Amino acid sequence: MEYARPILLLIIAAVLATCGAPGSETVPLSDVPETVPVEADPLFGTWRRLSYPHGSIQVKPDSLKFAVGEGLAEPARFQAYRVTDTCPFVRAVPPRPTGVQYLVTPDNESCSAFTLSGDTLMMYYPPGNEAVTYVRE
Repeated sequence: MEYARPILLLIIAAVLATCGAPGSETVPLSDVPETVPVEADPLFGTWRRLSYPHGSIQVKPDSLKFAVGEGLAEPARFQAYRVTDTCPFVRAVPPRPTGVQYLVTPDNESCSAFTLSGDTLMMYYPPGNEAVTYVRE
C-alpha cells in the first residue's frame, strides 16, 4: 500500500508530461470530422423534378424544403425532417415495399414515401402512390 501513492503520482506526472510536451499538437474542434460527414448523407443537396422545371426539393443536414412550383401564396420554407421506416402519423399503414422510406416532417405531421437509387429520387404521393421522379443537381 505504501508504494501505491508514489506509483499513482508517477502515472499522473507521465500523463501530464505527455499531454503538454513540446511539439505535441492540439486539434481545433472545428477540424475534427463529424462521425457522418454531411456529404455522406445520400439525400443532401438539391433535387429537380423531371416533369416540371420549377419543382425541387432542397435537403440540408437538419431541414428540407419542398418547392412545388410557381404562383404560391407563400414561398416554401425549410422545415425539420427525419428519415424513418414508418410513418408515425398514420395508423393503418400497408406493408412497405422494399427500399421505401419516409421523409417525416413533424411540423405539419406529414410523411412522404420515397426511394433513392444513385442520383434518382422517387417520391410517392397519394392518392394511388403516384411516383414523381427527381434527379440530383
